[in-house]
Amino acid sequence: MRKMIKKMLVVAISSTLLACQSAPESKFGVDVINGQHIDQVAADLRTLMDKQQQHDQLLKEWQQLKPAVSRLVMIEEELNLMISQLEQFAIASANTTAASSANVTVANNSAVSPSRVTPQVLSETAEKIDKRFALQITSLSDPLRLPIVWEQMKKKHPTELAKLEPNYEKISVNNTDYYRLKVGAYENKQQAVQSCNQLKMLSINCLVTNYIASDFSVLAEL
Repeated sequence: MRKMIKKMLVVAISSTLLACQSAPESKFGVDVINGQHIDQVAADLRTLMDKQQQHDQLLKEWQQLKPAVSRLVMIEEELNLMISQLEQFAIASANTTAASSANVTVANNSAVSPSRVTPQVLSETAEKIDKRFALQITSLSDPLRLPIVWEQMKKKHPTELAKLEPNYEKISVNNTDYYRLKVGAYENKQQAVQSCNQLKMLSINCLVTNYIASDFSVLAEL
């Protein structure tokens, strides 16, 4: 019996010792796992913060470039309009005699020609309106050319353009002054777009833009 008790005591002590030895190892293993997890989370957070900083930097650069991009788009539209107008003027200059003869015929028959756009579509109303939009038809660096260009257009399409009000707007691009020739005055954009489409049917390119009141006669004084 005494031997059995000794054996039981030995087993109990041995179990206790084993438990004491294994417990720290288990706790150490858990600590290692937790440490690795924390390091991974910290690395992920650093990556996200770097990406957020890159996003914020790109957004800031875009906000700085946005006005310049808008100006480039506007300049591109103006250049396309100028190129189209120059092509038309070149063709007209090469056929001056034929064009003059055609203008006389058009002036005599425009009142009864069914193919012509009715003057009411492009003319301005006699009533007072809120002038907000106009049609830009060209842009030149020489302001004295604007009245000449406008008169050439009116001679070519006397009925359709006779009642449109011409205006101009001065702008500066890269330290160079340009003068926009604008015609018409419209309360809303839809009216301006409709008239612009009618002008395009006459092979006159145009852009719907804001209305600028000006005196065409002062161009001779510039």
